[in-house]
Amino acid sequence: MVAFFEEMVNRPYREHSDTPPWRSEIIETPYVPHHTNAILQKGRVNFENGYKGLTPEDLVLIYCNYMMQMHVATSYQVLTIASSLFGTAFARSNDVVTVDFGCGPLTWGVALAWYYLGLGGQADPADRLCLRYIGLDQSKAVLKTGDDDGQVPSAIRTSATKQRLVWEQPQR
Repeated sequence: MVAFFEEMVNRPYREHSDTPPWRSEIIETPYVPHHTNAILQKGRVNFENGYKGLTPEDLVLIYCNYMMQMHVATSYQVLTIASSLFGTAFARSNDVVTVDFGCGPLTWGVALAWYYLGLGGQADPADRLCLRYIGLDQSKAVLKTGDDDGQVPSAIRTSATKQRLVWEQPQR
């Protein structure tokens, strides 16, 4: 997972182009509480609105840098603690369906892949995790981030079905 996050999150964050909003909000204000509380609103940011010139894609990258890694690690620990419930079921079945409400940039899918790799799933490429993943989120920018097949950890077979849907908030 370290290599995955380095390639998909950490390096792009470090090498982000030096735009004026990125410089102002990230480089010149390198305080984690500012990034996580003010910009990301403790993970409840509306990505589509941007923030002081940062684009929705910028916000997703900031989210992935701070929040996604934490949520993946926490989800992995939950899977590990509850291993008696999950066991190797994902490795033995092509009928696994996961519905992830508020899926973000494939956070639960990454945690499942990490858990599965811990079971030795990386040994045989033909025996990779295969599941039907249905991710629901209200942010198109977040869904776009997780849609790139390059962002799917190698533990998940490319034949796995990945369906990501946007739901709209009702107008009040």
